[in-house]
Parts: sequence; structure tokens; C-alpha cells
Amino acid sequence: MSVKLSRDEYGGAAPAAAPAPPLGPAPYEGPLPTAPQKAFQPGSTPAHLTHRFMVWNSVGIVRGYNDEEDTAVDVEFHDTAVHHAMHLSNALAHTMADLSPEAVLLACRGTDELASKLQCLHFSSWDTNKEWMVDLPPGEDVRALCLGRRWAAVATSKLMLRLFSIGGVQREVFSLPGNVVAMATHGEQLLIVYHRAPGFDGDQALGVQLLQVCVGGQQLVRGEPLPLSPQSHLTWLGFSAEGTPCYVDSDGVVRMLNRSLGNTWTPVCNTRETCKSRSDHYWVVGVHENPQQLRCVPCKGSRYPPTLPRPAVAILPFKLPLCQTSTEKGLMEEQYWRSVLFHNHFSFLSSCGYELSCKLEREFRCVELAELMTQSVVTLAVRYAARSRRMALAQRLSELALEKANQIQGEEEEEEEEPESSAGRRPSGYEVPGRRHRNRRHQEEEEGEEPVEKLREEEEEEEVEEGGEESSKRSAGVNPFAKETGSPGTLPPATSILDNMASGRKSSPLAAAGGKPNRAPVLKPLAPRPRTKTQSTLLTMTSTKKKTTTTSREGSQPEATPLATPLATPLAPPPASPADDAENKRPKTGFQLWLEENRKSIAADQPDLEETEVIKEAMGRFRALAAEERLVSSRPIGRRGALHRL
Repeated sequence: MSVKLSRDEYGGAAPAAAPAPPLGPAPYEGPLPTAPQKAFQPGSTPAHLTHRFMVWNSVGIVRGYNDEEDTAVDVEFHDTAVHHAMHLSNALAHTMADLSPEAVLLACRGTDELASKLQCLHFSSWDTNKEWMVDLPPGEDVRALCLGRRWAAVATSKLMLRLFSIGGVQREVFSLPGNVVAMATHGEQLLIVYHRAPGFDGDQALGVQLLQVCVGGQQLVRGEPLPLSPQSHLTWLGFSAEGTPCYVDSDGVVRMLNRSLGNTWTPVCNTRETCKSRSDHYWVVGVHENPQQLRCVPCKGSRYPPTLPRPAVAILPFKLPLCQTSTEKGLMEEQYWRSVLFHNHFSFLSSCGYELSCKLEREFRCVELAELMTQSVVTLAVRYAARSRRMALAQRLSELALEKANQIQGEEEEEEEEPESSAGRRPSGYEVPGRRHRNRRHQEEEEGEEPVEKLREEEEEEEVEEGGEESSKRSAGVNPFAKETGSPGTLPPATSILDNMASGRKSSPLAAAGGKPNRAPVLKPLAPRPRTKTQSTLLTMTSTKKKTTTTSREGSQPEATPLATPLATPLAPPPASPADDAENKRPKTGFQLWLEENRKSIAADQPDLEETEVIKEAMGRFRALAAEERLVSSRPIGRRGALHRL
């Protein structure tokens, strides 16, 4: 007997079987490749526009028109002294252009019937034929072009780079490692950016080469990766006005080649920080290092500017992306490293960075900053630390200054040991390695010798206060640099650099008359300002009077034994230098002659006056004299009598 189960007993149909799993591979979930960026001309707008900029650079502007009314190319120069504006017909449908002070270079892509053509208008040529044209091989199109100094470079679709002279002579040809993206030139430098590998997740894998195109040229940057912002592409490539390679990506980050840090790329500006809206952009047309400026065209609501009316150029400052630039410390650090990048950091070091660290009582940071200074600037830093009563810091900086001085001395001695015979065999254009760097170092030291303003003010105050004492010591034959044993706050002479500082920058005539100059390290402080003739007269007369008074007083007293000092000889004063002898043999001025005759009368009229007050009173009376009386008093007594007899 069979049992039949109805559909109603189970409340529905029987459950269906599970579907069979697919037999194909699992879906890919990794990074996806990015479409490669197409080649473009720096300073140009897209080719599909009817009115567009074919190039905008530091020389001029090339505009292209492709509409129903006209197909032409207009060339405009920023400086009309280079060449007048030109209007050219565009019958070949040129889409690429470059402009230099010597020529205009145009190129068009090939078709099934016509080959890709390269046309050059050499307007600086001295002959009557100022135009030449070259057809590329079949199947090879121009992708990028640029004009250098007396040469032109063309990158093609066959991964070839062809060089031409400015007159149309074919030169070197070599292969590129990838499809070209953009090219730029400055003088003899050629900068090439190409696709190094496929990019992923929106990134472009670009490489860069920097070549020196000249006789015996060399490769300066050998196919290094070109850093870009995440998920961005290249928008501008070129050189600064001073010849440093730089580029801009689609995120608005401007990067510049840092040759002093192993040819790395340093971001110097971000144009997006100054945009008011996300749809606004800056279209870069030039970069300047001195002054530090980025020249660009603001584009409101678009990426490219219109051709008419001519857009205005805006100037953006450079700013390194350092941390905490809103604070004074961060702002100083950003200014310093930006000045290092643009080779003018020594004056900044001596004026701002070190002074700020001293105010913040960061002595370790002061030593770190001093390691970046030259030897002459470290000497100023030592004196500034001593004036600030930071003797431990001054001691460390003095040791650092001695190390730098010994290093400079060792380099100079090594260069002197080179045999003179090898110098005679050198060609006329030979340059000793390291001499250029030594000259640059001397130039930087001269720039670094500009003192801090506060230090200069303190020097002037000390000169006014100590001028009388120094001149009296000089006239009395006493060493002005001798120290007193009981002076407080002085360091041992062998441990502080302050004890070895000379008051002048030039050597004495005796030292210059020797056979071989002394090359011992001399740490040069600030040179005191020369005194005026009136100050020297007052100080000389004062010191002479003091010496006479001291001699008369000591006639009845036994001589006192002088104290022994580490710098002065106790037995006899040092001999006077030839400069002092020459100063003592100078003829007396008219005021000095008049003062010798009238000193007794002034002292008799006012016996309560001291010597300095007597001199001041004499100066007042001498100024009140008539011009003829001054002339008579300025002559010696013998000549004065002869004058009266005439």
C-alpha cells in the first residue's frame, strides 16, 4: 500500500537544491592600472580649443587660432627689443610650438598622406634664409619639442630624441626609456620626463633625465623617479629664471631640484592654499628664485585661462611645508631652510636664527645652529654669547670656531703643497679643483661678517666709553691688549677664544714685510670705527698731560714693581710699532699749537678746572677765533714772525 503525501500537508513545495559554485577564477581585488598621461607642451592649453595658447614662457606668447574664419599663429614677445610681433599662417595645422630669443619652432602630427613636419623660423639669422623645415620618417610623429641655446630637441612616437642645430643641421639621435610626457630647456640643459612604468590606483610612474647638451655633454640626473602627489599628474615642467629645474602637479604643488641634497626634489609652494574655491586653479607660466616668486595666471572656475582678453599674471610667494609655521620658531625655521635652498642663508643666520635661540635659552640649539655657520660668523656668535653672560655657551662656541679655523688652515696648506711644475703644464682654461669652492667660501665669510645690529650698537658704546683709556695706554707705550690680573669675569687665556681676538682686520706692516705670511688661525671680531681728528687730538693731549703729571709725582717716590700679567711683560713695555712712530712724528695741528701757547692762561683764568675741562674750554675759545687768527696760530712761531714782517 503506497502513501501519497499531498502538497497541503507540508504547506508548500519541497526545498530546491543549492546552485553549483562557478568554475571560473575569483574576482580581482588588487590595485588597478592607471591610464598613462598623454604628452603635452609646458605652458600650453589643450589642442581641441579653437583659440588656445600654444606656449607661454619667459620670452613671449604663441597663440593659435583654428576656426572657420582664420587658421593662424600669432607670436608676441614680452620684450619688443628681441623681435617684433609676427602673424603666421597655419596651413599645416601646427599644434605644438616653442619660443626662444633666437627662433620659433612649430610642429604638426602626421596623417595618412603627409608626414609629421618640423618648421623653424630662425629670425636671429644674419642671412636672408630664415626658415627651414624637416619631414620625419613615415610613421613617426612629433610628441614634444623645445628650443635651447643654438639647438632644438624633438621627442617622437618611436621613443627617439632628435637634436638639431638652430640652423637645421641634424645632430645626435638617441632612444628614450619610455614614452615622453614633456620636455624643457634652459641654456645647455635639457630636462625630459617620460613614463617609467605603468601606474596604479590613479598614480603616474614617471621618470626624469637631466642632460647637458654641449660638446662632451653629460647626464646630470640619470632616470630617477619623478615624485608626484598621490593620484595626480604633471601639469607644468620648466626651469627657473636662474636655471634650476622645477615642475608642478595637478594638486598645485611646485617642486624644485635641490642639487645640494643629492638631486632631490623639494616642494617650495602649494598653489591650492591660496585658491578661494575648489574649482579655482593657478596656471603656472614661470618661476623666479631671486626674488622668490611663482608667476601664474589665476583661473576662476577652470584650469586654463582664456586667450582674449590677455589674462593678468599673479605672483605667489614660496613657502616650505614645515610644521608649526604659525609659531615664531616654525616661521624662523621655514625662512632659514628656504634661504638655504636659495643660497643666501649666511646673512639670515647672523641676524635672526641664532639670536632667537639665545633669547629662548636654548644653548644646545645655538650650538647646532653654529655648526651651520662659517668661521667668521661663529666668532660673532661667541661674542654675542659672552655679552649675554652665557659663558658656557661661549666656551663651546669658541672650541667650534677653533675647529673651523684649523680646518680652513689645513685646506690651504694642502693646496700650497701642490708642485709648481704641474701648474706650468696646465692649459690656460684649467681650474684647480676646490679653488672655486674656496673662493665661494671666502665670499660667504665676507657676507657672514656683517654683525648683528645689537652687537654693533654695543661695540659703538664701548668705543665711546673706552676710547680715552686705550689712547692713553697707546701714548704711554703700554700694551693696550694687556689684561689686569684682578679683572673679574675673565676666562683663562688658553681656554677662551675671546682672549685671542685681535682688534683690527689688517696685519701690521712688520708682518707684511716678512718672507712667508703667517697662516695661524686668526679669529676676527668687529673692527672699531676710526676716530675723528678732534677725538684723537683730545685723547693725545690728555694722555700727554697725564704722563707729565705722573712723571713729576713719581720723582720723589720709589718705582713700584708692576704686576705680572699673562699677556704683558713686567720688565719693560713692548716696543712701539711703526704705525705708532709714524703717528708721533705727524705735524701738530693748528689747535694743538694754539693750545700749547694758551694752556697756562686758561688754567690761570679758571684754576678749578680739570685737564679734560681745560681742553673743552680751549676748544670753545679756538672755535670762537676768526679765520685769520686760526690761520696765524696754525703756523710755527718762526714762520709766524716772517708773516708779520711781510
